[in-house]
Amino acid sequence: MSTDPLDPHFITAAPGELLRVDTRGRINVSQWADKGSNYLAHQQPDGTIVLRPAVVMTTASFTALTTRLSTGAAPAAEDTAAPPEPADP
Repeated sequence: MSTDPLDPHFITAAPGELLRVDTRGRINVSQWADKGSNYLAHQQPDGTIVLRPAVVMTTASFTALTTRLSTGAAPAAEDTAAPPEPADP
């Protein structure tokens, strides 16, 4: 095997999978992400694109959560309620 990148028989491999950007500028990451997942993305100076999982919430939910955390208050009942028991047939 040649180590000269100009040689037509040169083969290189990088870890990971080759992804091709489609004509609309998209790539498919469905093999790694659940449908409906949210991510924050940024591009590093070397061109690497980094995706970090993100949680999206309303301003009201964020305010309620941070207020509870800052005051040390117990979570609201809806946050700790057990799922309902199934009804007997």
